[in-house]
Order: sequence, then C-alpha cells, then structure tokens
Amino acid sequence: MDWEHNVSLQPYNSLGLPARARFFHQATKEVELLDDLRKVIKDKLELLVIGGGSNLVLARDIDGLALKVDLKGIEIVEENEKSATLRVAAGEPWPELVKHCLKRGFFGLENLSDIPGTAGAAPIQNIGAYGAELSQRLLSVSVIEQTTGSRQEIPAADCRFSYRQSRFKGLWRDRYLITAITLKLTKQPQLCLDHAGIQEAMPTHPGPEDVAREVCRLRRLKLPDPKLLGNAGSFFTNPVIEARQAKDMLAEHANLRMYDLGDGRVKLAAGWLVEQCGLKGIRRGSVGVHKEQALVLVHHGGGTGRQLLDLAEEIRTTVQARFGVKLEIEPRVVA
Repeated sequence: MDWEHNVSLQPYNSLGLPARARFFHQATKEVELLDDLRKVIKDKLELLVIGGGSNLVLARDIDGLALKVDLKGIEIVEENEKSATLRVAAGEPWPELVKHCLKRGFFGLENLSDIPGTAGAAPIQNIGAYGAELSQRLLSVSVIEQTTGSRQEIPAADCRFSYRQSRFKGLWRDRYLITAITLKLTKQPQLCLDHAGIQEAMPTHPGPEDVAREVCRLRRLKLPDPKLLGNAGSFFTNPVIEARQAKDMLAEHANLRMYDLGDGRVKLAAGWLVEQCGLKGIRRGSVGVHKEQALVLVHHGGGTGRQLLDLAEEIRTTVQARFGVKLEIEPRVVA
C-alpha cells in the first residue's frame, strides 16, 4: 500500500476548490480500504472519504488521508421475470449505472438520471429528483465500520431515509465507509410522472427511456457542466416548514412556490426564495450564484472554499431576514 504525499484535491471536487491532502490513496479493492483504515487508526490521522466529489466543499487542507473509494462492479444477485436485484460497488458512477440498468431492461432509476456522483455516495443524502428517491429502490447498504474494520450489511429501513437525509449524513457520519449498495429494480415499467415538467414532455405512450431522456434534458438546462463551471449542483436543500407558517407566508407572498407534503408540512422552493432576494446571478469575486439557477453556487476559478462559504452565509442571512426561513447547505462542508 503506497500513499501519495501532499496531493492537490482540486481535481477531486466538482467545485474545483483548492485544497491539499497530506496523504492520498485511491482504493480499488476492499482489502486496500481495510489497510487504509488500520493505518489511519494506528497513526491517529484525519480521514476524508471521497466519492465523485460532486457534493463536497473544501475550505481547508486535510492533515491526514484523503481516501478516494474507487471500487467497481455491478453484480446481478437475483433475477426473475418481474424484477432484478443488483449489488453495485461504491465507486460506480451513478449516471452510468442508470444507463446500464435501462439498457438491461431494469427500471426504477430513470428519474434519477444524470445525477453526478457515485453509487456509494447516493445513500448518504438519499439522492432524489423529479418525484423519485433512491430509498424507493434501495434494499441495503454494505459498509465497513471505520474504527473496527468490521463488514456489515445495513437494511434500508435502518438508514432512516427522508428528504435529502439519512443516518449516514447524521448519526452515522464518519462511522461507516460505504462499499456497495443493493437495489431492487423492476422489469415492468412503473413510471413516475408526478413532476409537471416531465408530464408535459411525454409522448402518448411513454417508456422509462423517455423519462430518462427528459430528465437529462431538464437537468442540463438548469445545471452547469462542472467541467466548464465549478459547481456542486443544488447548494441548499428545499426547506420544509409547518403548513401554518406557509399559510402566513402566502398571505404576504402570493406567488410563493411550495409543495404540500400531506402531513401538515410544506416544502418550499429554495431557489425561488434566493431569486426573490435578488441574488440570482450575483458574483462575489471568483464565486457566485448561477445566472440560470439560483439554487446553484458556482466557482469561476481562482477562488477558495472560504469565499464560497461566505457567499452561502450571505444568502442564508438575506433569505432568513426576508422570509423567516433558514436555508441548509446540502453538500458536505470541510472547514
């Protein structure tokens, strides 16, 4: 096992933020992960686990090991005429996984097309888009406990999934290293067309491929390519508030964008809140808010993670002062 020394992490985060790691290792096998964890514990080193780097804000250097999980492989665990169960290694790119499943006739992930990142990162924030969430197709998560090196299989029900949340993002943060996920997909299309933008674009008899194609089109309209303009996708989660508070807000803001969750709570459109504050398209030196999507913060190059977080705080303060709602940052922040 050879660790690289003093490595730039700029190529390993989609925002393109500058940071360096004292040590770096790209692990392609589980045995390498176990060796890495043992050395981290023995030498009492800081550990930063990196997947695709598309949900990461680096505002400082890492005085320890930056460990990139690059395990690959897609295995059919069980298959019958109605469904297929797949075990997907953590390092598999999520967009390519969705394409692979569609090509094989395995359906259920089409609404999650083109979401950047890896399969191993997907359960952490329960990725979701256009009316669907990972938790609807996830059976279990394979993990290694970081302090003991023990392998475990955690049922999806134990992960406490909710909107953009899981135990991996909260109570279990930094406890487990995800090595694979197990999905159950259907061979009989069960299309999710709840999102109005998708409904309007569907042909008379749509299929999963039509949904995937439209989702990709919509995402590319709203989100800049991180290869061209550094970003981490949606920077803030849509706030969930009590319906009574939403009613009061609606009395003051007649065009308030909100979605009734049916349980006495309402989800607000964070991008709308930011845009109403006049912050869409603003720039603060090397960082700014995307001109087409107010929910996306961008790095134009030459900036720092601290500058980006300062901008995020400016946005949060402004939105809270006007609407009384506190925005939460969606990516993982290392500061």
